[in-house]
Amino acid sequence: MSERPTQVPGLGLWCRTRTRGDGQSTRSAAPLDRLIVEAVGRANATVHPYYCHRRRPTLKSTMLRVRCSMTQATGPSGFGQADQPDSNDEDEESSPITRAAVLASALAIIDSDGVEALSMRRLGEAIGRDPMVLYRHVSNKAAVLDGVVEMVFEQLSLDTTRPDWATALRDLAHEFRDLACEHPNVVPLLVTRPLATPLGMRPQGMLRQLEDILALLTAAGFSGVDAVLVYRALFGFLYGHVLTELQEAVERPEETDDVLRLGLHRLRISEFPHLRELAPTWAAYDGLAELDRGLDILLSGLAAQLGLTDGASAQARTPGST
Repeated sequence: MSERPTQVPGLGLWCRTRTRGDGQSTRSAAPLDRLIVEAVGRANATVHPYYCHRRRPTLKSTMLRVRCSMTQATGPSGFGQADQPDSNDEDEESSPITRAAVLASALAIIDSDGVEALSMRRLGEAIGRDPMVLYRHVSNKAAVLDGVVEMVFEQLSLDTTRPDWATALRDLAHEFRDLACEHPNVVPLLVTRPLATPLGMRPQGMLRQLEDILALLTAAGFSGVDAVLVYRALFGFLYGHVLTELQEAVERPEETDDVLRLGLHRLRISEFPHLRELAPTWAAYDGLAELDRGLDILLSGLAAQLGLTDGASAQARTPGST
């Protein structure tokens, strides 16, 4: 009887084949007492130098490890049972971490220390998990930032059935300002995220408000073209307003003189006469009051320009008409 190694088709595995004197061959699976296929990254196993050979995979997505053990009994086929996942391994089914939890922790970090303080390592520490676990829920830091913006935008609400479109948009603007004041460090993200992204590729949470505004305005009689114009004008104003409001700061709150409170004494009167003259106006800044004043001008101006009245339904106009 002779003995030679042969390859098991499809497994990249070598085992022992015996040939009897009559020319009949038999393949022995006895050396393959246990065959375990598992994802790359699990603990290494001792591989018999003669009976088991693992080929290097060619595709990362199909990289598997074949491990042979000589101490365990095999199953009926001669190839051992698949190993169970380690009890301390994380997977989608057993992990309590969710995308919402990841984004909530990211928002908390940004609220506390700013966008610059957010990193995948810091986020992993906040959640209490290895940062690599986070990539099962978000692809990278940019996806985290977009997700935070989406989560904030989803807190806005708009009743598309309200007949008074101007009041509905005013209430939405107030909600937006409230969110900006509650999360001032997120405001730059609200204005800039996502960066240079086609409309249809943006997170749906961001697009929901746009869809609702278009539904509200078209139901009120705006054409589709004019509804888009109103949306852009409204959020262009809101973005500018919240950024301006967050920039308002007082250098010396204890001072009663407005020039000193605002630090305008550092400027030469000859170079900035109007700024210093209007010191009481700068010092009396009221973000909410200025928001409402701006909305009065914007909404009434749009209604007059587009031939509609505030809060009143009108017949839909043809695109591009005046």
